Amino acid sequence: MEAGRPLGSAPTLREKAATFVVTGLGILPTGGIAPKQATPTIGSAPGSLRPFNDALVAMDASLMDAEKRFGAKVKLLDHPFIGPLNAQQWRRFHRIHAMHHLKQISQRSKSGN
Repeated sequence: MEAGRPLGSAPTLREKAATFVVTGLGILPTGGIAPKQATPTIGSAPGSLRPFNDALVAMDASLMDAEKRFGAKVKLLDHPFIGPLNAQQWRRFHRIHAMHHLKQISQRSKSGN
């Protein structure tokens, strides 16, 4: 939004396929390592989810603003692994990604780790 224009590039065939698998089918490949800037540093202390929730609210407000300014189908920004996404695809990606982590948390809590 700061740039005043969408920053999404034209997707390659591989990126189109990856976007379809993740945002279309809801399948998130496992085993990848998150980039350092995307790795949480807060931990699991009480209240640690508050900044996460605040960031989600801010992200959704930015996505709504971008949709109004640029249109619903415009590729707003490139995801580092699956390529350029529009606002709805960004929402869907974050939902699928959050569900992936909830599964991890559930598995770890059952195993005691």
